[in-house]
Amino acid sequence: MKEGECDIINGIKVISSMGWLMTINIHLRNVDEKLILTLKKQAATEDVSVNTLILILLRRSLGLTSQQKTHVYHDLDNLCGTWTKQEGKAFLSNTSEFEKIDKDIWK
Repeated sequence: MKEGECDIINGIKVISSMGWLMTINIHLRNVDEKLILTLKKQAATEDVSVNTLILILLRRSLGLTSQQKTHVYHDLDNLCGTWTKQEGKAFLSNTSEFEKIDKDIWK
């Protein structure tokens, strides 16, 4: 296939670019509402788009990536949002030194 040409390979529309085959789109038919809602919920949980989630799931199921998942801990969740505005300002003031860059170190 020449640069810029399109073709259907194994049911997937592809285009050639600099000698590489790149997938353009895959359309899924007959996706029921329960699956859509489950995908959206899982994508929100993992803070990714539905498209990214589907790619992750496909790669995992085909053995193209590790199935090892980073565990998200929730043991400190009850502390979120418990500071007053004054406490938050005090924290930022007390930790502002950590925001400074020592330029001599990075020469």
